[in-house]
Amino acid sequence: MLPDITILEATDIRLSLLYDNFGIKLSNMVHLFKDELYILAAMIANTSLAVKPGGRYKKYGEIFNAYIDSAKTLNSDNPRIYYLQGNSIFYTSKLFGGGAKKALPYYEKAVLLYQNEKAGNILSPYWGRKQNEGMLKKCKE
Repeated sequence: MLPDITILEATDIRLSLLYDNFGIKLSNMVHLFKDELYILAAMIANTSLAVKPGGRYKKYGEIFNAYIDSAKTLNSDNPRIYYLQGNSIFYTSKLFGGGAKKALPYYEKAVLLYQNEKAGNILSPYWGRKQNEGMLKKCKE
């Protein structure tokens, strides 16, 4: 008989397994890729943190920051770095140093960097621009 678990617990387990499996594969392949892989890894770590922020902040917050720092070292002009940092800060309670006002400079920096990206190259990532603009609006409301 299967154990009786809630949907949230099942989701938590699945996200943890996803991150753990991705983390193992990433550690074996990371030397082959550039900043975008670190950004993707940071996004996954942040998603894992969001499942249970109180219990996961220390572990996954540190992982998120390490991946962001690695991406910045490789390419500090990547707008997705600042978009993700803005999201992390926006969704952090004001009591813990987060909120819209603190996130705003990250979204603003991302806007400037998105303007410098060349469009039309199918091989280059282009996600985040519209989402960043939406978050920028939320910060200014």
